[in-house]
Amino acid sequence: MKQGYALLVEGNFDMLTLHQAGFTQAVAPLGTALTLEQVQLLRRFTDRIVVCYDGDGAGRAASLKAAPLMAEAEIDARRVELPLQRLIEGATPLVEAFIRAHSPGRRSPIEERLKAWEQISPVLGKVRHPLALQRYLALAADLLELDEKQLHGYIARPVIPVPRADARRSVHAGTTGEEVDQVARHLLELLVEFPSLAPQAEAAGVLELLPDQPLKEALKVFFSLLHEEGAPSAVRLLDALPAAPVRGLLQGLLAQSSVFTPESAPKALEDVLRSLQRRELRHDAESNAALADADRAGDDERVMAELRERLRRVKDLHRVE
Repeated sequence: MKQGYALLVEGNFDMLTLHQAGFTQAVAPLGTALTLEQVQLLRRFTDRIVVCYDGDGAGRAASLKAAPLMAEAEIDARRVELPLQRLIEGATPLVEAFIRAHSPGRRSPIEERLKAWEQISPVLGKVRHPLALQRYLALAADLLELDEKQLHGYIARPVIPVPRADARRSVHAGTTGEEVDQVARHLLELLVEFPSLAPQAEAAGVLELLPDQPLKEALKVFFSLLHEEGAPSAVRLLDALPAAPVRGLLQGLLAQSSVFTPESAPKALEDVLRSLQRRELRHDAESNAALADADRAGDDERVMAELRERLRRVKDLHRVE
């Protein structure tokens, strides 16, 4: 062999892969355990063999079983292990590899860096987990030497309306219970992705219109961060939430692909606000009807209960959150 040694691997697939990679001196024992006859056959071509078996327990045992055969055939045999487990543990995420592969290098012309971003952006748009997206976005901004906050607004997100169609209809329904919770989900998603809509939502009194629920707590934290630090990222909002259940709800919500676009978001917010306002009007009408019924029945206790409830809601409406 012109390389001066044979590279002995366990299986035919390993051998073919190595040949394709340029290691044409790779050989394998054809699906059987290595035999003395095979080693003696190799001896005709080289007196040096590198045993390259898997680094797991089975691979180590097989390489050690070859030792007496090599000694008997008077072959200079060496052992190397494929560090498969270490390679897996240290493997680079494929999205990260994609970003690095398409980055033209530091100090490249701005045209090349923008062209690279056009290739990277659609891939980031498919990343659903907010923490992973934040990491990849930071990496892309660093490698391309572009502003991370500006890049965030230019991620090419796919529009996938079908899976969310039922949820979108519930925004227009705007009644109570589960549908109101869905309204809160849409509201939070809109504000995190398009924080420029936050003043309109806050002016409409969304915190007062929403009933108490876990996502309302997330909205309170969002507005608090907005006033103190500016528009919070998904990661910052997750870090600031005090209760683990709320964080879990928000993480699951943000992990979904958004169907909102910069063009559709303002209309979607109007739909959410109208839904909450209709619910409030419906609640007022029901409250008035209940108060009138109690008054006609001469039920002073019910009348007082309705008045106390109405007073509580008025206080909530004017409370500084």
